[in-house]
Amino acid sequence: MAEQSTPNPIELYEAASQRARQVIAGVKESQLSDPTPCADWNVQALRDHLVGGPSLGYGMLAGLGRQPAPEAATPQDSYQEGVARFTAEARKAGALDQTLEAVGGMSGAQFMMTLFMDTFIHSWDLAKATGQDTNLDGGLASVIYEAWQPNMDGLRASGRVGAAVQVPEDASVQDKLIAMMGRQP
Repeated sequence: MAEQSTPNPIELYEAASQRARQVIAGVKESQLSDPTPCADWNVQALRDHLVGGPSLGYGMLAGLGRQPAPEAATPQDSYQEGVARFTAEARKAGALDQTLEAVGGMSGAQFMMTLFMDTFIHSWDLAKATGQDTNLDGGLASVIYEAWQPNMDGLRASGRVGAAVQVPEDASVQDKLIAMMGRQP
């Protein structure tokens, strides 16, 4: 039997962040106050959350706590600079093996996988809210669906994820993932 390899959290995060940068770049200033599938956030707040995510990741892995997003000419440039800094920190020896007490004792790898999921799902949210293409990479969607599906009851109980939306059994993995995360596909 062939040995299954664990997905590389850095590569997964980088793949999700490429899509996020495209979606961030596609936001029009006239859309900033529009609602999103995230009930508590408008487009501006969701874009700010995405742009700030890599800096949070960098700060946690580097032991510096929450860090501000790099200042750049555009939100997508700020985001890209943050991604570069975060992934460079993640590639340092031992970064993904360390225990991060500030995020509940997760390993660096678990934390990076959490940011991968957050980036991937919120990119869909932002695309949906701004009328952009909402098609997701099926391989990345499968990784998240398989990894997070067993943990959803706990996430729902914590209030971090809304109630699941029902989809047909034969729905695509993207639709199952989006519905599992409490969004209407």
